[in-house]
Amino acid sequence: MILFKFQNVIPRKNIFSTDKAIPSVLIVTSRVNANLNIPIQRNRSMINIEVDAMYLKTLLDLSKKSSVVQSLLDNAQPLFFEEMIFPSLQAVVDELVTETVDETFALFFRRIKAEELICRLLMNLEKRSERQLYALNGHDIQMIYHIKELMLQKLESPPVINDLAIKASMSPTKLKRLFRQIFGNSIFSYYQTFRMNEAVRLLKAGKLSVSEVGYQLGFTNLSHFTRVFENHTGFKPKKFSVLQVKNFL
Repeated sequence: MILFKFQNVIPRKNIFSTDKAIPSVLIVTSRVNANLNIPIQRNRSMINIEVDAMYLKTLLDLSKKSSVVQSLLDNAQPLFFEEMIFPSLQAVVDELVTETVDETFALFFRRIKAEELICRLLMNLEKRSERQLYALNGHDIQMIYHIKELMLQKLESPPVINDLAIKASMSPTKLKRLFRQIFGNSIFSYYQTFRMNEAVRLLKAGKLSVSEVGYQLGFTNLSHFTRVFENHTGFKPKKFSVLQVKNFL
């Protein structure tokens, strides 16, 4: 079996709330240690879907698919991935969470939407570039999450790989390799994404100016902050407050 654990599945209209929680999905093969304390955001809305890997393989032509999807569905080694919930996936989550369906069709509806969620998720996993996946043990997974939490607690300080590797008791190469395998992104890119998510949250709260938000997140140059923010959100921070009120509330 493969477990898909959708965390913090809030409706799209609330996605720019002042809550720091970010919607994400954990994908876990049955060969991961059953006693592993999987890092979940407790007291959040969740959807758990378990699917037989062999059933999924009957639905897909894996002859030309990526090594990530192939390895996941082969389910021959312990694998663990996390994906942030992207817009097309969020749209299906919204339907599953909020749509009112007659009891006659409710089970059928939930099954279709569950399969659509998994299909879209696998389509996104296929975009990952890893050619070789490494079997994971519970200790390594927990250590990578520990490093992630340490990094995200200090968004004003860019991560230093050698320092994080010492804290993880791993070589820098192993730390970078396992982090990318689990999250599908480099350590710095992952950090920068959360840094900009925090900038969005702070700007939406409306208590700080653009320059104050930039300085609070470690930017000493306002132009650099503006450029990074626009690359991640499509908006300049000075225009964001007005635009997000118009488009998202």
